[in-house]
Amino acid sequence: MCGIAGIFDRHARADLGRISRISRLMRHRGPDDEGLVLIDASTGDWRTHGGPDTPQEAYRSEYPYAPGRSSGGASSDAAWHVALLHRRLAIVDLSPGGHQPMCAHYGRFWLTFNGEIYNWIELREELRGMGHEFATTSDSEVILAAYRQWGEGCLSHFNGMFALAIWDGDRHALFCARDRLGVKPFYYQYDGSRFAFASEPRALVLTQEQRIRPRVAAIRDLLALDWVDHGAQTFFEGLMQLPPAHSLTVGEGGISIRRWWGLDERDYASGTSAEFAARYADLFTDSVKLRLRADVEVGACLSGGLDSSAVVTTAGRLENRGLHAFSCAYDEGPAFDERPHIRAAVESSGATSHLTIPNGDDFWDVFDGLAMRQDEPTAGPGVYSQWKVMQLAHEKGMKVLLDGQGGDETLAGYFRYLPSRLRDLARAGDFAGFAKLWGPVSDKLGFSTALLHTFEPWLPAALVAELRGRFGQGKDRALSASLRRVASDVPGWPRSERSDVWRHLAFDTLIRQLPSLLRYEDRNSMAFSIETRLPFLDYRLVEFAFSLPDTEKLDGARTKAILRRALGDRVPPGVLARRDKMGFETPTDLWLRGRWPDEARRRLARPGPFQDWVDGEFVREELDEYLTGGRAIGLQVWRWLSLEAWSQAFLAVDPRLAERDDDFSPHAGRHLGWVESEVRAVRAAHDGGADRRGPARPLRGALGLLPHAEAVPAVALPGALAGVLRPASGRRQGRPVGAEAGGARHLLHGPVPQAGHEVPALQRRRGDRARAMGDRGGGRALPERHAPKAGGRPRAGRDGVQHLHGRSAFAAPQEAGTVRLQRQSLSVLRESPMGPRVLAAHHPTGGRRVRRLGVLSSAARRGDRSALDPARERSRDGAFRGAARRPRGSRVVAPAADRLRGIVVALPGLRDVGGSSPEPAGGHTGIGGAGITRDRRRGGRVGPPGGSRGAGTPSIRAGAGLHAGAGRRGDSLPRG
Repeated sequence: MCGIAGIFDRHARADLGRISRISRLMRHRGPDDEGLVLIDASTGDWRTHGGPDTPQEAYRSEYPYAPGRSSGGASSDAAWHVALLHRRLAIVDLSPGGHQPMCAHYGRFWLTFNGEIYNWIELREELRGMGHEFATTSDSEVILAAYRQWGEGCLSHFNGMFALAIWDGDRHALFCARDRLGVKPFYYQYDGSRFAFASEPRALVLTQEQRIRPRVAAIRDLLALDWVDHGAQTFFEGLMQLPPAHSLTVGEGGISIRRWWGLDERDYASGTSAEFAARYADLFTDSVKLRLRADVEVGACLSGGLDSSAVVTTAGRLENRGLHAFSCAYDEGPAFDERPHIRAAVESSGATSHLTIPNGDDFWDVFDGLAMRQDEPTAGPGVYSQWKVMQLAHEKGMKVLLDGQGGDETLAGYFRYLPSRLRDLARAGDFAGFAKLWGPVSDKLGFSTALLHTFEPWLPAALVAELRGRFGQGKDRALSASLRRVASDVPGWPRSERSDVWRHLAFDTLIRQLPSLLRYEDRNSMAFSIETRLPFLDYRLVEFAFSLPDTEKLDGARTKAILRRALGDRVPPGVLARRDKMGFETPTDLWLRGRWPDEARRRLARPGPFQDWVDGEFVREELDEYLTGGRAIGLQVWRWLSLEAWSQAFLAVDPRLAERDDDFSPHAGRHLGWVESEVRAVRAAHDGGADRRGPARPLRGALGLLPHAEAVPAVALPGALAGVLRPASGRRQGRPVGAEAGGARHLLHGPVPQAGHEVPALQRRRGDRARAMGDRGGGRALPERHAPKAGGRPRAGRDGVQHLHGRSAFAAPQEAGTVRLQRQSLSVLRESPMGPRVLAAHHPTGGRRVRRLGVLSSAARRGDRSALDPARERSRDGAFRGAARRPRGSRVVAPAADRLRGIVVALPGLRDVGGSSPEPAGGHTGIGGAGITRDRRRGGRVGPPGGSRGAGTPSIRAGAGLHAGAGRRGDSLPRG
């Protein structure tokens, strides 16, 4: 279970600032590891990167897809059309072998994969017999081998839940797919050239360039018809989701989508009722057994209903480590309390029970959190109870839970399927059976509802609408005048020669009901970094259930008949005999009416997009009648509140601006890049923690996903710097490798060569006006022939880029006129809309002075010396003070093993930027494996930081790793 994302731009570089931001937005889906691979679609070259959450073991592993690796021909000027991201929640193969993105066949195929392939052990043995070799115990490696063996046909061999993307270097195409029932999500955007995908809508809409817009047809259908999922459509304009059981291919020929699995209406099971029950019991047991495969402890959700009890009692028999069951109950009365059934299931299974009893004090906090975590509106309050269960499991340290989703939709567990059964009896001429069933159906659903739903296909549409308004909730009356003109786009029942019951079940399983429940399950569980596995949705069970006669599911008015017969030996009798249907009941009606009627009124009346979608007077009248107990429309009120909260979260104010300073927002459509958000953190710390738009955040990951190994020891670093200072592996010394971060490309160098090697330098590009953030032009490597010789003076290449000393360089385009590198000033934090703009370089001449810029240098020529020459400067607000220039001739003798791990410039005067303790303004602390200097006053001595520390124990207390940037035309670069 993980989070995946990617960008494929057929004509330009993938936006790595966006992919970096997506990685952070989806951290909850995979906090154990993160990885990125960049691929040049034209040449096949690739390069892997890690990030702040990448374990050190992953860097040190020998796998070809480990972070810090690259193809032999990978160069700094590669186009990088493809970027694949992976956030890992480690469940199977906890070793670095499970790191992703994962490659096969020398990097010709790359995989980023979310989910689990439960039959991976059997598949691995089958593929091994066909000549494939395996180096890990990961199901991800099995997917790659299966794709190489069977191509797109590999999907039919998988028993599991998955959303995956495979870069096929042979076809120069990206192949994506989703599992049969859509347990795992896959969202995407495509404009004809750029294709972006992610596991959650918010990861894409909060990083998109265009304005966030709602899809009004979805809003209309929610208000009038209770629809919250629409197959390929979403609540966001321009955002699509790959439907369940579909695959997608995007390449030079554009995009194509096809269905790869479906229910076969011609599949009829043969046998007796006893044989059907035995077969279902065997399949269900095997399904649970497969879903217990994990290298971490597996627990289960237990509501006390038939489905969850069947899962827990079956797993209790199979799990040798003992099972932990997590439940939710309320003290508001027996209608919200399933504790007697929970206790019975726990006793039968031998599980350890964990129970949460919410009192509702955090209701509105959770409610607003659901608006952001669910990404789209929800249809009922069961998501609150489910959220509390996942929260409890997270507190107990669980990473995997079994759950009972899918049993009701595949085995006719809802009473609403009974009218469909009545219609089938009427069509078959079985009027005696119809009359026998009518009484129980009418008692359960009410006479009017039973009449309407049973005879609806034969009634005029106008009469059906009138009956719905008279006897139903009149939901469409809540629509505003403008929304009434919007046509509904909900799909109808699937066409089939099978019965109405079969069609109704297929409709709810594939289109109407189950997709919404699976979305709730995925978002709520992954918000707490928990993987949920659903035994009822093993495709073998689903296909078998749909091949059975309707009487095996509906025995008169008795629902899920085959499940009750098949598992009668393990489910407690009291649970087995239940005829009520609760389904995570939550006492929201009691809370809204008794504790928060004013808050409900305030929310539904406050200004915002919601007011444009509803008839405000009608909503107020209906709400007042509900709150006083006159109308039982609790579900409808929940949907109003959910839609209103979603509109406030995503539409009332552009959420992409919430973390920006006004200086960084030339227009609302530009996504918040990685660099921008980190500059805000730097500024907040620089200003003493105050910020117009919120408190300061730790500076993390500002330099992007980095390709290096373990961090420098004995250094207390801010998060960003800890990711930059990495030791070079021997075989990579002397070659610059880079990562890109931010919308316009910001590139850094590393690993840095040891003494005796020429040292690369960061460059800046002048006179080049970049496009808005997300610029696809990107930085590019300069040809070596344009680089000056070591020791020479800076010069401008014919492409307008100025060079420092060194053999190789990167260029970073930037908006002209946004950076002022003044003679004695580095006032960049107030000047740049893209991030701190300070040039950093390793000076190849050791003791030579570099003016107006702090430079950490490796002793490239002298071997035993390192120079740090911070510039004395003062910003326009006086924030940076006292970093006097090093007197001519002063130097620091470096340790013998001089290795500087990255390019960093430490800004003087920044207080506690993500580090441990602040350094007083007026000092300047720098770091380098070769030695550290600190200027205390003009003409003062130079020594290790802090004065009392030795050169062998470097430390950073204030500072930030900075990116290359561009100045205005005419600004000068520091000279050696």
